[in-house]
Amino acid sequence: MEKDYSILTEKQRAALRLRERGYTYRRIAEEMGISQSAAAQNVKGAQRRFKEFERYHELRRKNDLPVELALTRSEVGVILSALSLLEKELLNQVGGLNVKNDWKGLLPYEAQLVNGLQKRAELALYGRVIGASLLDCP
Repeated sequence: MEKDYSILTEKQRAALRLRERGYTYRRIAEEMGISQSAAAQNVKGAQRRFKEFERYHELRRKNDLPVELALTRSEVGVILSALSLLEKELLNQVGGLNVKNDWKGLLPYEAQLVNGLQKRAELALYGRVIGASLLDCP
């Protein structure tokens, strides 16, 4: 996976690029006009951020893999009812309808999953989406 430098702060980005060019922490500090320990902190912070970013995306990739689970119509109905309750709980956690909760202005990942799963469960059970989700409201 290619590094996405946009996830770093300006100082982290500058320090890491210098480090990748072979600069010592001392030379990075001189170039950036900061202390040697600040140079090391910026480089290590950037490396840590890349690791966190990769772990997050690896977990998303893993969670998006399909699983086979044979369910009865009654079981899908119970799951649909539970999803409706979970949807309300998630909305309460972020402050209700019309609240955006992440840096891209989207609802939390779990809320997006619930919304998609509700629609898929309704399609499986009724052959169509029977109602608008609370998360679909403007």
